[in-house]
Amino acid sequence: MRDLAAATAMLLRQGRNLDRLSRGLTLVGALSVFLGPIPWLGVGLVLAGVAQSWFAFRVGFDAALFAALGRGDGTLASMDAALMALGLMPESKTGRDITLRASGAKRLLVLQVVALLAQIALCVIAAGLTAMWNGAPV
Repeated sequence: MRDLAAATAMLLRQGRNLDRLSRGLTLVGALSVFLGPIPWLGVGLVLAGVAQSWFAFRVGFDAALFAALGRGDGTLASMDAALMALGLMPESKTGRDITLRASGAKRLLVLQVVALLAQIALCVIAAGLTAMWNGAPV
């Protein structure tokens, strides 16, 4: 169990790099809402950035939990009790196997990647449309 928890934590920590890139794209989107020729693409960039930030928060929190489990700082049962006490976990989700938890955490990381890819796609579309409207070859 500890090895899977530690490996999951290492995987989830990669979400920090995705978050850093997304924050820059979100800033570009926010600026383009007011300064760019295609404000609705900027709004899309910001909305995708907000979604990515939410997933980054969740992934980062899970990374810390899995790292603690990997170090042996508590058990699944004690983590469940703490999360329930904080109101972060419904009772129906307690007692799940570490494999199911790792799979769910990985799914959050995938959703974080999808939100970032949406931002990148919107940037590419905006660049292409701007180039077309300015007469540059695409």
